[in-house]
Parts: sequence; structure tokens; C-alpha cells
Amino acid sequence: MEYSVSSLDNMLNRGIPAKTITELCGIAGSGKTQLALQIAINCAKETHKTVLYIDTKGDFSALRIQKILEKCQYSFKEVAAIMSRIHISYIWTMEELVNLFKNLKNGELVIDNLVLLVIDSLPSLMFQYLGEDNKLGLSLLNSFVNYSRFICKQLNIGIICINMQTRWVDQDLTDVEDEENSTAYKDSFTEKRYRCLGRYWQHIPTLVLELEKIKENDNENNSGIKITVLHSIDSDYENRHCILCVGESGVT
Repeated sequence: MEYSVSSLDNMLNRGIPAKTITELCGIAGSGKTQLALQIAINCAKETHKTVLYIDTKGDFSALRIQKILEKCQYSFKEVAAIMSRIHISYIWTMEELVNLFKNLKNGELVIDNLVLLVIDSLPSLMFQYLGEDNKLGLSLLNSFVNYSRFICKQLNIGIICINMQTRWVDQDLTDVEDEENSTAYKDSFTEKRYRCLGRYWQHIPTLVLELEKIKENDNENNSGIKITVLHSIDSDYENRHCILCVGESGVT
């Protein structure tokens, strides 16, 4: 689906794939929601079809979308038309999410011209089932995956799921010799990042894109997002990366 962002489309040769699940992951503040909103905007603008944006955190901002479109010098009429094609659904539990997807599968919920579905984000729902409720959470996640795979193919749509990464720093002591040949120890630190949602989820998405916020010349107003392909069904794409610019006119 070549309606995301040009640099991302070029890196993947075909853009975000339809009929499958794509994951955007990264640590907090890496630009996941920024990119998801931009893909939703571009999709609604270029395809003239419907995007369903599922907000699980309660922080979706229509004003943010409006400002991006106005900075791109779209007319009031064009802004209204594009925004009308981005439908918002607020979901607070995994049960609600599973029921929504079940209704899409069974035809009880019909969204005309649906082409893309964005979930921002899955961990916000799954974190409610940590500990004693983990089995229930895993069962609900499994149901969500099954429904997602079905409606992707049935409705010929793409699904984007936003996932979190956790960052861990391991400290190692390395032997070193000083000038007197005595043994000393030097601290070394290794940073490791892990995608949330557990082992079951790790191989569910067909495409996994890792986001990392970068700054050019230490200027906050001149920032970007580095995107790396962590996983793809086509191994030739793995470890490819591109840089997207972030500004008042959105992500480009």
C-alpha cells in the first residue's frame, strides 16, 4: 500500500503491506504515534477511503491532524474531507477490542471503504492482564490475532499495531591491565531492547519496524525518525533503514 511516507515506501518497495499485520515499535517518545497518524492522513488523502484509528490511551488529537494538513496548505474543504475519512474508536479493554474485531468479521459492524486499521496501542490494553490474569490476556490476544488475520484477507485491508519497547542496560566488568601490570576492572554497559507483548506475539506481525528518534545538530526543531526493519517475510528487507523528517507539516 504505497500511501504511507515516500522514504518508507521506497525502502519497502511497496509501502505498508495489505492483508497482513504490521508492527511499529520503539521506546517511549520514539515517534510511533506521529508516524501512525501520518500514515492515516496520507491513506485517507490519497485513497479517498476510510481509516479506522483505534485509540486505547485517550490521547488522540484531531487538532493535531488539522494543523498538519493546514501546514501543507490544504483548503478548509480539503481538510474537512480528509478528516471525515479518519474514523476514531476509543477502546479501553482487550475484551472491547476483540468484540470490535469479531463484529467486523461477522459483518455486524460495517465500515464503508475501509482500507487501513491502526491500533494505538496494544500494550496499553495487555498490561491490564499482567500477573494472575496473564492466561486470560493471552487468550484474548490469541482471539484478536485470529480475527485480525481473517479480516485482513476478507476485507483486503492493512492493520498497523503500535507496540512498546523496553530498554535494559547490562553492566559488565572487564579485566584490564594498568601500567604496573596489576589487574583492574573497567565497567562496560550493553543496552538491550525488547518488544513487549510476550513470546507469542513476537512472530505474529509480518513486518516489524523499529523507530528511534534522532536529532540533527542537537536542534529539537530539526528532528527525525530512524526506521529499521527488524523483521520481514522477505529477509532481503531486514536491517534496512531510512530517515524520516519530523516538522510542523508532519512526517515526511
